[in-house]
Amino acid sequence: MRAVVLLLCLCLAPMGLMNAEDLALSLVGDVQKAYSWSRLKIADLLDEKQRLEESPIWGGEVRAGWLANVENRFYLGIELAHQRRGLKYYGAFAEYNFTPAINRYLRAIMGAGVGYSFATLASENVTISGQNPGNLSFKGASYFVKVGTLLSVSRRVELELFAKGKQMILGEDSGRIDIGIPLPVTLNLDKTFTISGGIGLNFRF
Repeated sequence: MRAVVLLLCLCLAPMGLMNAEDLALSLVGDVQKAYSWSRLKIADLLDEKQRLEESPIWGGEVRAGWLANVENRFYLGIELAHQRRGLKYYGAFAEYNFTPAINRYLRAIMGAGVGYSFATLASENVTISGQNPGNLSFKGASYFVKVGTLLSVSRRVELELFAKGKQMILGEDSGRIDIGIPLPVTLNLDKTFTISGGIGLNFRF
């Protein structure tokens, strides 16, 4: 496990700047609410904007990080989030956290990051005259900001509590419905936002 953490962190920092206590591995869980201001097209018959909403969406992250100093942290990570019969997505991201001290045991978190996400929307969420175009797939860039606190549990372990807002620019996908005649259906999810709260454990090496 230590070798995996070290390999990922080499992407974040120059050789020679890290020692054993510069490395961290984080396990994170969260619950999310998602909103999409989507655009639905059905052939030449319909072109309208809709608001989709999904909650709760259960998510998790694994991050490997480089602690440049006590106030600056850099991470690479992977994430997975899903709702039964709803929106599901996974992706990779890079994250920066500024962590100024509040007191001896507590630090604030002000973070931001960018990533790339792959998402699917279950067919039940897009139903037209009793028909649906099947599961739709999307992908695109994402970015986020977050705030929170870090509590030092021991020299090697920290507890992280946070709230995060993210936008995913997921593009569009197409399917077909048959209402007497087959018609193409296109859904655009370029304006998809999630709001989440979560908890994480940071292990320092």
